[in-house]
Amino acid sequence: MITAEETLPNQLRAAAMIALTTHGDGCPDRVVHERAAGLLRRVADAVESGGRLRAGERDAALQTARAYLKDREPAEAAA
Repeated sequence: MITAEETLPNQLRAAAMIALTTHGDGCPDRVVHERAAGLLRRVADAVESGGRLRAGERDAALQTARAYLKDREPAEAAA
């Protein structure tokens, strides 16, 4: 298992990976999950580099990450 320091950018990237791997090609909402993953990666990059974000973009990414990570925890506990 690969582990990474639990920084905000790493958590956002983890949520992006979960969004894409748990909603594969057969998912009818695949485009929505791809956009969410793009937002998460863009905010992670901006947080690391000190780049600028649009108004509300950071909050939207945090809310999105919480949703993907929350959904993931019960699945991992059941496995």
